[in-house]
Amino acid sequence: MAIVAVSTLSAQQKGEMYFGGNIGVATSTSIVSETSATGFGLSLAPEFGGFVADKFSMGISVEYGLETANRTDPALHTLGVMPKMAYYVRLADNFYYTPTLQFGFVCGLTKVMSGCIVETITMPGFGVGLSLAGFEFRPTPKFGITLSLLQLNYTYLNYKENDYATYQNSSIDFRFGGSSTIGLRCYF
Repeated sequence: MAIVAVSTLSAQQKGEMYFGGNIGVATSTSIVSETSATGFGLSLAPEFGGFVADKFSMGISVEYGLETANRTDPALHTLGVMPKMAYYVRLADNFYYTPTLQFGFVCGLTKVMSGCIVETITMPGFGVGLSLAGFEFRPTPKFGITLSLLQLNYTYLNYKENDYATYQNSSIDFRFGGSSTIGLRCYF
């Protein structure tokens, strides 16, 4: 019994490090002028970080994203390097509320029509995200399961070919439930 109490107290203390990753899947439906489009999104994000103070972690993730709007539009692939910070609030034994802020550089890759030629373009930009309903369950002191249910994200990508052709992708999304992310963490 004393060993369990000691291991519970050591969670989220300064100097503790972690590595892990998240996966997310999203679907969306847009209706504009009686025309509907169904979209699909996938994200994968390995991460590494540590606690810089008790209950306060900082880390970095490399995030890959795939978004499709419908069958005829080309997919948008994104790759981002996202520093992040989170604060841990204990809700129950081994169960924490973890609001998280992340920001960083993003690069998008998609295809566009240029006359009769399909071109692949690269669009640099940035992204900001806020997870308002993030949680972590730690069944053991060295292992955690993360879940994010409510996210607010902004992404801006830009490509300027010349004075006449500029491609931009700017998106704000507010996701609840159906586009959640789940992840695993190993602590050391």
